[in-house]
Amino acid sequence: MTDQVCEAGQDDSGDFGFLKQQIASSRAVIYCSSLTDVRPITAHLDRLGVPFRLVTMGMGSLRMRERFHALESLTGWHMLPQVFVDGRFVGGYQEILALDLDGPGRIPSPAFWLGAGGLIPFFAGAIGLWAAPFAWREEILNAMLIYGAVILSFIGAVHWGLALHLPCRESESWRRFGLSVTPALIAWAALLTKPVIALSILLLTFSAMYPVEGPVLRGVAPPWYGRLRAWLSAGVVLSLLLALLGLELNMKPEFTAGIPGDDYGQGAHGERGAGPALAEPSRAPHRSIIF
Repeated sequence: MTDQVCEAGQDDSGDFGFLKQQIASSRAVIYCSSLTDVRPITAHLDRLGVPFRLVTMGMGSLRMRERFHALESLTGWHMLPQVFVDGRFVGGYQEILALDLDGPGRIPSPAFWLGAGGLIPFFAGAIGLWAAPFAWREEILNAMLIYGAVILSFIGAVHWGLALHLPCRESESWRRFGLSVTPALIAWAALLTKPVIALSILLLTFSAMYPVEGPVLRGVAPPWYGRLRAWLSAGVVLSLLLALLGLELNMKPEFTAGIPGDDYGQGAHGERGAGPALAEPSRAPHRSIIF
């Protein structure tokens, strides 16, 4: 269950990129020096059956000292050992020995229930576009589009918070901050278009966000967040798809049956010229949700 190695090689992608590859290479990764006694940690991981990788950072070379400084910048710690589990920095001796490693990490109840509750407006809007009275559907669609734009902006804001919390290189900062503001800009632009186009933009953006941000979140967000985002994103995409289908099938407004007059304006009771006036109130169409 163990993978014990001593790293001292070069890399082509920079120290930060190389460290992230190492951190993702095993469920647990332990950085230590040649003088660090990691036996309590390795015995604990062996007892739990957790695979780990032991990376010894010898400070005799300038290259390894530079890599250790990169590790310090990544974690904010200035000592060894430094332990990562499921791509996330957890600390040293005390932290890893106290960590529950029985599973990949349970989704906290508040995050689970609040996340699930966040799907209610999406599915309520999708059902409303199929089942609500036709005159209400424009308001239902507008409410759904606004809520979708808000949630898309919220997803991006997560990356802004991570960028503030985690020290990283300037190029990485551009990536994180850029990913944080892009969803809000797309959502704003979508609301400026026609409803069917806005709904399509939101559907495509929500579908693309999870695979795009996955590599950025790996190693910096708790493992449970990725699982939570996966099923929440699936729920949002499904509801938007149902809404778009309902919108397409209801593009043409329906009309109620009026009291039509003949071509010469004869009404139902034969009074010439009275037909259109009598029929007018009942021939008004429902409001269309396409404008």
